[in-house]
Amino acid sequence: MIGTTLGQYRIVSFLGRGGMGEVYLAEDTRLGREVALKTLPPLAVSKTEFRERLEREAKAIAAINHPNIVTIHSVEDCGGVRFITMELVRGKSLGELIPAAGWPLNRVLDVAVPLADAVAAAHQQGITHRDLKPGNVMLGDDGRVKVLDFGLARLGPETALDAESLTRQITQAGQVLGTVSYMSPEQAQGHSVDHRSDVFSLGIMLFEMATGRRPFEGASVPGTMAAIIESPPRPLDALKPDLPDEFARILRRCLGKEPARRYQSALDLRNDLDDLRQTIASTSSAEVQARRVGGPAPPKLRRSEGGWKWVAAAVVFGGAGALLGSALQIGDAVGTASLFDGRFRRLTSQSGEELYPGLSADGEFLVYASRAAGNWDVYLKRVRGEKPINLTEDSPADDTQPAFSPDGRFIAFRSERAGGGVFVMGATGENVRKLADEGFNPAWSADGTELAYTIEGFSEPFSRGPIPSGLWAVSVATGSKRLITRGDAVQASWSPRGDRIAYWGVHLGGQRDIWTIPAAGGDPVQVTRDTAVDWNPVWSPDGASLYFASDRGGSMNLWRVAIDTRTGAPQGEPQPATTPSGYTQHAGFSRDGRSMAYVEVINRINLQQVAFDPSRVQPSTARVWITQGARPIKNPDVSPDGEWIVFDSITDSQEDLFIVSRTGTRLRQLTNDAYKDRAARWSPDASRIAFLSDRSGRYECWSVNPDGSSLKQLTFTSGPRQAQAPFWSPDGSRLACNMQNGAPIVIDPRRSWNEQTPEVAAPGRNPETVFFAWSWSPDDRSLVGRSATSAIISFALGADRFHELAAAGAFPVWLRDGRHVLFRRERALYLASTDGKEVTEVLSVAPDMLHSFTISRDNRTLYLAVSTSEADVWAASLRK
Repeated sequence: MIGTTLGQYRIVSFLGRGGMGEVYLAEDTRLGREVALKTLPPLAVSKTEFRERLEREAKAIAAINHPNIVTIHSVEDCGGVRFITMELVRGKSLGELIPAAGWPLNRVLDVAVPLADAVAAAHQQGITHRDLKPGNVMLGDDGRVKVLDFGLARLGPETALDAESLTRQITQAGQVLGTVSYMSPEQAQGHSVDHRSDVFSLGIMLFEMATGRRPFEGASVPGTMAAIIESPPRPLDALKPDLPDEFARILRRCLGKEPARRYQSALDLRNDLDDLRQTIASTSSAEVQARRVGGPAPPKLRRSEGGWKWVAAAVVFGGAGALLGSALQIGDAVGTASLFDGRFRRLTSQSGEELYPGLSADGEFLVYASRAAGNWDVYLKRVRGEKPINLTEDSPADDTQPAFSPDGRFIAFRSERAGGGVFVMGATGENVRKLADEGFNPAWSADGTELAYTIEGFSEPFSRGPIPSGLWAVSVATGSKRLITRGDAVQASWSPRGDRIAYWGVHLGGQRDIWTIPAAGGDPVQVTRDTAVDWNPVWSPDGASLYFASDRGGSMNLWRVAIDTRTGAPQGEPQPATTPSGYTQHAGFSRDGRSMAYVEVINRINLQQVAFDPSRVQPSTARVWITQGARPIKNPDVSPDGEWIVFDSITDSQEDLFIVSRTGTRLRQLTNDAYKDRAARWSPDASRIAFLSDRSGRYECWSVNPDGSSLKQLTFTSGPRQAQAPFWSPDGSRLACNMQNGAPIVIDPRRSWNEQTPEVAAPGRNPETVFFAWSWSPDDRSLVGRSATSAIISFALGADRFHELAAAGAFPVWLRDGRHVLFRRERALYLASTDGKEVTEVLSVAPDMLHSFTISRDNRTLYLAVSTSEADVWAASLRK
């Protein structure tokens, strides 16, 4: 066709060919411009299916006006040739540009943000692309991203393909062979697809841009499809270990097998990617500035929520467990007596936890979340009544974090239904509707027209890391959203005056503080700035003070600070507002200023013993408590002879090591000082106990005799990484010490540090690899632990390679047979084969939580650190 003319278009050169069309460079002789002209191949001109696809593509592109989507000019028919003319994009496709090892993350995000923005724009017009892949995305010579080829786009409802149709499509050369690798599981199975299928395809492209490899690959087309449908994505950290955990989280949200587990909109994906890009940019700028002025560099971006929770439990969690059961510390007369009138009353007494209480404006009704019916539901009860009403019993999904509207007519809440997000219903549970696809802890504006929410949730304040969550507001009437701040923000609270929003976040490598920010957006103002754990801010009814939960007094209780209503800054130091509770959280006021609701938490972690038979997999169901005290027992490890258990515990704001017999008797304390001692492990000959401690001023690996004598520091690390939990080799000649944000090092515990040559245990001996190891194989050849993406992985020391055993878990321990690994997931123990082919649940402690565990050397007895929690809602009457 080169040199011919179609109407006003002179064909200049051939640009490319696809499954449904040929693309040429053409000159628009009437307007004097160059265009891309796409025409059907000769054999397809007479086929209705191909003509319809060309029409569909034209309609889809024409419906969208976005700078990152190619512009359609016209649809024309000339001399029997059907064609469309489009904007000419000079450049290369992503498929031509992605290097073998992938791009640096900042380059990935520079492409990914406009790409996701373009897809979001299509989705907002009801258009699903269905063929997103690097070959259909151009990067122009001007650097602009352009999405092309909407030939398979869905403009409206579609029906599922039957198996015969799908098979026919797969075998048609040129249609699917180049696309199968980017299909979603539902598309690969021939099921109906929606915009969430595009999100999955975007996730594959993000993975490929970052690593140069696709997350699902097979030896054939059917093999690739099977991997997409059934297999987890290949481990990200094995390909690109320096990628931050936040990027790994984004990929996990994109690549969920079930659509409900993914981002529910490409816009939310785009916002997370943009937040990460800005965080990286601001971190880099701060590092440059720090080098200029000679100050410390900011902390590196990493992830805690859902990814490194078990590391936080061993390192950051610190004082939570024992603080829950610590003695009450009454505040001074000014702090407490001026607030409460002395009347405290329990409002709920169901078994388990009742959380997130909210009072109606007049203080007559209480709304809260409970798991009494088996899953989290929202309950309503009269404050002076006894019988609660389950408002969300018709939904099997978890519903939590309820909040009364200012006029008491509505309740906003977080729900996992329909993919999760912020919902609103009537005050008695009617007319449930979704307002936002994502969001936690919704908080009403003073006039009830908007809800503030944050992108990230959390289970308790000690396990969160510095995550760029972001604070948003959504219109209750229209569902339109606006960004308030991109910084780390959780648990928002809107001022009764309507002008400011309070929240808390993590910064400075782990410090938890409180901020306020103008409700219209602007610069946040820091309210607290110290090492105390400050969280859960709520405004006083008059908006002149902020109340918050803090451990600054030794136990977790309420404090308050006056706020300058003009600037949002604190006026004076925080003062105690103590409740008669050992651990107080989730406080909230009625708007009439007469009452406050709060949650009292009683948490205990004790040891259970249970028989175990590795050959039968299923252990005995008879779990026996061997301790039942208030002292929390964490990270237990049983001695080689099975007689003693060493553990760490927090008492009176100290974190020390203890030993107890396997029957729960003869308790004795190994360390007793102000330092944090944790994660103790017996040596194979029982002569020493290795543990982690900050007694040198930073976290290092130490050892001590079983009688508490002969303390010895084993590591003397330097630089940004501190040591983490240690564990012994099978013969005791070596000790592996985990390193913060890196790979373990292996040392000889018999030598002094000056005589050591620490060996880094990671692929390629790369110290940047994030691998938290927990157990040495019986044959001395491998380690097993957890990756940055929470997967249980083994590492062959001689071969320098990782092998995934399970998609998620914690505290993996090798069994004696060398062919199985036992590990924990929240409420249960699982057994994984070391070939990664089988994972079996062997024990559950539900509804309690399994904090940690240990197993006897003969693998016949399990000792479980089981966490039991009771949380009840209380009411306090306030002084006028």
